[in-house]
Order: sequence, then structure tokens, then C-alpha cells
Amino acid sequence: MTEESNDFKLADEHFEMFKTEFNYWIDKIGLRSWEFWFVFKEDDKNRAWFSANIEGRLAEIGLNTVFKDSCRDDAKADICKSAFHEAAEILFCNLAGFANMDAPPSMKSEIITEVHRIIRRLEHLMWRPDWERRQE
Repeated sequence: MTEESNDFKLADEHFEMFKTEFNYWIDKIGLRSWEFWFVFKEDDKNRAWFSANIEGRLAEIGLNTVFKDSCRDDAKADICKSAFHEAAEILFCNLAGFANMDAPPSMKSEIITEVHRIIRRLEHLMWRPDWERRQE
């Protein structure tokens, strides 16, 4: 018996949607002092990610070409939610960076975990209602 894969291969149109949604939230959150560039490549760990130079206000925003355990029906929402998540990461990267500089090694993972807890709350409080309103 073979197990069916729920991996969903993304296309260029999905990448464009991701960039549009990311920029929508960057404008809404007020983070236009940053410069962003985007990459679209396969990643073994993340649906999306960012890498930032905080002092220079530069960030690479990445989107995986494959969403694991996703289906085509949910792809648009998954992609747009991932864009929101990465925009929120930029919002908190200064705070997380400062905390990580002085934090003992045992606390660094706790700080990252707490930032993600806050972002997940924002996904429910900000992203979901906004997304549903825009889908009407």
C-alpha cells in the first residue's frame, strides 16, 4: 500500500501572489523603511522564510516551490497566510535580535518560540478576518 502525498508544487503565479500579499501586509503594518528581495526555491524545512540584515533594513523573503502536506484547494490561503507570517517576522525581528544578543543560550529557543506564538495569534486576530473580508 502506498501513501498518497499531499505535496503541492507551486507555480510562478503563486510566487507573484505571495509577493503581492507580502507587500500588502508590509504596507498595512508600516514597514516600508525596509528593502526586500524575493526568492522562489525548494526548501526542506519551511514553506516560507526570511533572512534579515537588521542594521541595513534589508531582507530576503523566500517561498518554497513545494508546500508539503497541502492541497490545491487551500493553496491560495496557505500562500497568503505564509506571506503575512513573514511580514510579521520582519515586524518582530529587531526585538528577537536584541533579545538573542543578550540571552543565555538556553533562552534563545524560548524567545523564538514566543515570537512565533505572537505571530500565530496575529494570524487569527489580523490575517484571518482581513482574508475573509477580501474573499467576499
